[in-house]
Amino acid sequence: METSRSTDPVEHVATPRNRTGGSDPRVRRTRRSLQEAMASLVEEASPVTMSAVAQRAGLSRQVLHNHYDSIEPLAAQVLVRRILEGAGHEAPPEPETALQALVDAVRRDGLAPFLAFIQRDRGVFLALRELAHGQTTAMLAQVFSGLVSGHPDIDESAAADREAALFAAGGMTTLVDAWLHMPAPPDAAARAALLERYAHAVFTARR
Repeated sequence: METSRSTDPVEHVATPRNRTGGSDPRVRRTRRSLQEAMASLVEEASPVTMSAVAQRAGLSRQVLHNHYDSIEPLAAQVLVRRILEGAGHEAPPEPETALQALVDAVRRDGLAPFLAFIQRDRGVFLALRELAHGQTTAMLAQVFSGLVSGHPDIDESAAADREAALFAAGGMTTLVDAWLHMPAPPDAAARAALLERYAHAVFTARR
């Protein structure tokens, strides 16, 4: 279904179809099974379709459609959960809160541990990104926006500063994508420092 466009990429991150049952243990178990099924297919480089995910999870395709209306939101949630857990954090049981948990973890721990895991998990990350289409870009933009919005030079109440944060997030996302395609990118600490310098340069230049 076509939706109205927004200048904020964060609004394009999809959430599960069944929004009301996220706290139900049965719903959480079902979604976890579907996410694990997709992850295993991607790790094996097997074809990933709605039918294949449902079959791997031991569930009907109708059950899958009750929770996800397409591959894209499921892949996006698998990606967020995988990054959180790969960097040593427990993903929350409700998928709706997993992205915010990732934003909070990056704010707290910095970018380096997450960049290191993404590079180690490069093949799976790129495959999930392809399955999630634009939702991966929106997810990374939200993570980076959450990080840079806490920058000491940023006044979140100022429209110009909010725009600068979004611009910085877009550039940071592009840099991460470029590193994923390099045979020998800089180490994670160097990449994190470069992203922070880039964000600082954006904030300084806007003044």
